[in-house]
Amino acid sequence: MVADAARTAGRGVASLGTFELRNVAEPQELFAISLSPARQAGSVDPVCRMWVAHATAADFLRHDDREHWFCSLTCAQQFAAAPEGYTQ
Repeated sequence: MVADAARTAGRGVASLGTFELRNVAEPQELFAISLSPARQAGSVDPVCRMWVAHATAADFLRHDDREHWFCSLTCAQQFAAAPEGYTQ
């Protein structure tokens, strides 16, 4: 099935429901498939400004009730030493 192949390829797939189509004997389930891979949860590293997926981040720190995610331990250390310089 095309929807299963799209999911396996990391594409976003959403069912639109079952529809009756002209010239098709039985109702068919239709799907919306994203052309780009599904976006992972992530944030911008406040030190180097690189996009960091939360699942693969090197570290995260909480400052002023907000989580900050980091691409490397070096960025996390720089942030920890002077968080005011990286927060707005």
